[in-house]
Parts: sequence; C-alpha cells; structure tokens
Amino acid sequence: MMPQTRRRHLVRPLIVIAGLSLALAACAGPTPYQPLLHGQGYANQRLEANRFRVSFAGNSATPRSVVEDYLLYRAAEITTTTGNDYFLVVNRDVEPRNRYTYDAPPVWGYGYGWGGRGSGYGVGLSTGTAEPDTRYTAWLEILVFSGPRPADPNAYDAREVMGAIGPELRRPARS
Repeated sequence: MMPQTRRRHLVRPLIVIAGLSLALAACAGPTPYQPLLHGQGYANQRLEANRFRVSFAGNSATPRSVVEDYLLYRAAEITTTTGNDYFLVVNRDVEPRNRYTYDAPPVWGYGYGWGGRGSGYGVGLSTGTAEPDTRYTAWLEILVFSGPRPADPNAYDAREVMGAIGPELRRPARS
C-alpha cells in the first residue's frame, strides 16, 4: 500500500491541472471580429490595385456561419476604405480543421507491493474520452469597384453588407 503522503503528493498536481483546464474552458468563447491574433481573426492582402485576398480563422466555439459572415464583413470594410462601393467574389473556400480534445486530463499512477511469493510494480494510465474540435478558416478573393452593384449573385453592396452583419459582430473585450 502506498504511504498517505505519497498519495497526496500525486493527487495535488492532478487537482491543479483539472482546475486549470476547467478555468480555460470557461473563458473560451467564439472568436471576436479582430485582426489576426494567435491564429484567430481576419487577415487580408492586396494582390492588385483592385484585387484582395481576405481570410478569417475562428476557434472551435465559432460556427462556420459566423466565420463566413465575418469574412464578408471584412471584404465590405476593405471595399469602403479603398473608396469603392461593391465587391465581386471571384474565388472562395472554407476549410474545416479537425482535431480531438479530451474531456478529462490524463491520469496516471504507479504502485509497489510485496507478499509471500515476491514483489511487483504496477503502472496505470487513463486518457479520458476524445471529442472532435472543428475550427473553420474561410478565404475570399475579391475585386472592388465603384458605382452601382451589378445584378451578379457574386456581387455585394459593401454598405448593405456592413449594415446587415455589423450589429451582430462580436468585438474583442477591452482590457
């Protein structure tokens, strides 16, 4: 049997790890509308005078629809800040990235025992259960133009997009 102090010595770190895991999980929310930070948020690159590549990467709490809305909003912002009225989507893609998370931290233990016929060691490991963790990254390639929007289904009026999506944006918390 393992001495009581050794057991306490093994249990305390596991309690701390479990508490930290719960605290981090409680803080996680959907990715806010923000410039790219720690792999989450929007980024853009000017490719030609009126051509841009725009992307938005969300975390596992950000639904695909939100990632796509934030991407359209960023495209509309680029359009208006360059003095244009509408943008035409010429290429788009959404990529899900899957990985697995565990609902419990790994737990391990060991022991030593002896008896009438000898002694022995034992080792055990529990890994918990795996849950899928999907994160979406979406890209657009856009052309920006001035004037009235054409009747093309891939053309978006920038101000209308900003008016429709803007009130739903989740902005980063101010520190």
